[in-house]
Amino acid sequence: CPIYQTEESMGVEITNSNNNTIEGNTIDDNRRGIYLDHSNGTTIKNNTLINNGLLLYYAYHNDVENNTV
Repeated sequence: CPIYQTEESMGVEITNSNNNTIEGNTIDDNRRGIYLDHSNGTTIKNNTLINNGLLLYYAYHNDVENNTV
């Protein structure tokens, strides 16, 4: 799933939610590619982040694997 936004936006933002899966996305040109805020137990795998990155803020017990940043 390609996700393209402006540089001021988030590609994927999850706040106060647990046990999510973010998988198989291409996220390009965002302020933050993937942003978890107070969200636990999320699986983040097989994503491609271009010109952005990944931020986990007060997020615990998450699995991050096989992503390209």
